[in-house]
Amino acid sequence: MKMFGRIVILGILLGWFSFSDAMHAQSRSMKDIERRSGKAESSLKKAESKKVRQSKEKTDKQKEKQEKDYEKAKKEDNDRRMEMQSPETRKQMKEAHEKAEENNNRGKESFFKRLFKRKKPKSR
Repeated sequence: MKMFGRIVILGILLGWFSFSDAMHAQSRSMKDIERRSGKAESSLKKAESKKVRQSKEKTDKQKEKQEKDYEKAKKEDNDRRMEMQSPETRKQMKEAHEKAEENNNRGKESFFKRLFKRKKPKSR
């Protein structure tokens, strides 16, 4: 009975995915038609002036630079913290980090693997 329920759920999901793919394909085809006819580009040009586009590009570049600087500072800070420690402590920190990664990645099997996984028999 449980397997039947799983099959029903799987059928519903596959039906939903196929419906959303059809809608996505239809919207993509309309975008292609607009792109070929040139309407999409002309409507974008009319919607935004040159100064607006330039200011958007400038803010995007600033955001990218901030993110890059943040990542660099974060890495330097981690390196500095590791250099402060003794070699034994560094080794312990590295092992703890690896163990934490293993624990955090546990249980991230795909949906279908979890759905159809065989249950372990209960031991008494």
